[in-house]
Amino acid sequence: MILCDTNILISAFNGRTDTIEHLELIGFENIILSSITVMELFQGMSNKHELNLIKKKIKFYDIIHIDNFTSEQAISLIEKFKLTIVR
Repeated sequence: MILCDTNILISAFNGRTDTIEHLELIGFENIILSSITVMELFQGMSNKHELNLIKKKIKFYDIIHIDNFTSEQAISLIEKFKLTIVR
């Protein structure tokens, strides 16, 4: 398994063919994401539509959690509150 960092995924999701080719050589089934990478990707989204698109793109990857409860809670909180309107 290869742990893929946020900047690599962003590059691939932005259509960089060289990055996509390298990921294809590794094999998408051999790539895992950390819960930190997922949180960083969620943080980079500007609205709920973008959040849903990124969730669709990463749903096929396995996510490694250092501590399952903490990682899952952190991801959930970022997803829930990242785009909350503060008044």
